[in-house]
Amino acid sequence: MAKVIYSEQAFSDFERLSDFLAGTDLDLAFATVDAIQEGIAILERHPLIGRPVEHELRELVISRGKTGYVALYAYLEDRDVALVLAIRHQREAGYAGARDLTPSASAATSARSARPRRRPGRATPAAAAPPPSA
Repeated sequence: MAKVIYSEQAFSDFERLSDFLAGTDLDLAFATVDAIQEGIAILERHPLIGRPVEHELRELVISRGKTGYVALYAYLEDRDVALVLAIRHQREAGYAGARDLTPSASAATSARSARPRRRPGRATPAAAAPPPSA
């Protein structure tokens, strides 16, 4: 079973998308973050399910009602890791803030293996990193 790891860009994308939705409907924002996480979780069992795109990258389409989201990821077969590089709404052109979205050893090393989660004490459902362990 592959391990799913989120890049810093993917965490930023979760926050950007959820903050956008929270401005109009907080419940929808929470439900959308959950739906995206559930969609990405399929990569644990089926890391090659996404459609191939350039430079050994793949896109996973995550349905959400009449629309959806797209997660850009790379499957690092030698490590059995699905590295989620970025997430966008289907209607967005390209990946926000994406400079160089190519998988590399440094990206896999600096990425986080925890799933994005809601920040306690925040009014918005923006994804957050787990607290550092002591």
